[in-house]
Amino acid sequence: MESKMPVLSIDDPVRRLWAKAVVAKTETELTAILPQLHAAIRDRICRLRVKAKEIRACGTDRQAA
Repeated sequence: MESKMPVLSIDDPVRRLWAKAVVAKTETELTAILPQLHAAIRDRICRLRVKAKEIRACGTDRQAA
């Protein structure tokens, strides 16, 4: 049985931080938010890479059968 991760829960930090960055009123606010946004995007990319490897592995298993 394949477990599916809810996409919105993973994307929420990126979307939330992006929204905060857009409405930041000062450079100080933006400077505080951008490293968090960067980290959230990097985390999302890592998760996508893991998911892609899982999909490729499943595809390889099916082709061998």
